[in-house]
Amino acid sequence: MSSKLIAICVPSQITAAQATAHRAPTVRDCIVQAGKAGAKLYNGQSVSVLLEDPDNEAEFSRKASESALVHQGVLRQSPIPKRLLVILNWKIGAQYREVPVSMTVGALKHLVEEDVKRVLGGKVRKYEFQLSGTANRPDHKTPLLNLTHYPARNICLDVLSERQLRPVTTPQCPSLNEHLLRKHLTRSRFQSGVDQGLWRLVSIRWPEAIFAVRPKEHRGRSHEALVRFQLHKYPQSVPVIDLWDVDGQSKIEPAEWPSWFKSFIVAYYPDFADIDPPSYTPELLRMSEIIVRKLKRGERDFWDSSGDITQCLARLLNSLHASEACLWGSSKRVSSNEK
Repeated sequence: MSSKLIAICVPSQITAAQATAHRAPTVRDCIVQAGKAGAKLYNGQSVSVLLEDPDNEAEFSRKASESALVHQGVLRQSPIPKRLLVILNWKIGAQYREVPVSMTVGALKHLVEEDVKRVLGGKVRKYEFQLSGTANRPDHKTPLLNLTHYPARNICLDVLSERQLRPVTTPQCPSLNEHLLRKHLTRSRFQSGVDQGLWRLVSIRWPEAIFAVRPKEHRGRSHEALVRFQLHKYPQSVPVIDLWDVDGQSKIEPAEWPSWFKSFIVAYYPDFADIDPPSYTPELLRMSEIIVRKLKRGERDFWDSSGDITQCLARLLNSLHASEACLWGSSKRVSSNEK
């Protein structure tokens, strides 16, 4: 958690109150008191939401006087970001856009419709936005900043055409497992990856969720891999993972797996991924033999049930990066030979 990312003020009497308790105030003490005083983050959330993210635990346990977040006993207000990252999830792929922090949902809608109008030679299309992974459609007057998960600066929106719109229904109360997943998706470990353009949530239809992973260097292009997670026992057990075909709305069979996904399965099954193929193929049998030899050598790490879905996403990304690096190296050798 960066010293630039705190946006709260703390009553001056905290130091005296904590001194009375004969211990130095911690950053946690300051935030708790600020929450009681009604302090807000710049996106409108109560400051107490910071205490829900275990990634911040080390910083919160520090003495306030020793924390980079504190200056003369006061948590300083950070500057609001100048730009926001909006990820528009179209049916055909994702579009990453940087927009002014002052923009509203309605202004973004108008911008998108004008862009489409230019592309279609003046033909008018109307769209609505829906928060990815939910059935929630933000009001047009809502500032985009209010839709972020502090301190992340991204907003993920599904773009729906008029014919895709359905009546908004009251969502059912999620199961404990789904509630935990959605809570984990608001935390910094997941949101920082979205900020960097490494992964994003595509959709949730519990107990299934679809995520996209993409190498950072390809952020400007629509180059990403979609992966479906079956999360019946999340977070107690590893998810069942399928490579996903968004056009066919079906999983990609093992015979068509790219090399990077095969490498992921070989490296991380069964500790960070389970698979459920309809039938075995010669390629799956070969992969199984490699996995067995790996397990016999004791080359294992284990799923942490107190962790979150980024355990899988980071490893998927590692495999994808390794594959991209090999392809890039090959292309450089080909170019050199051609010269």
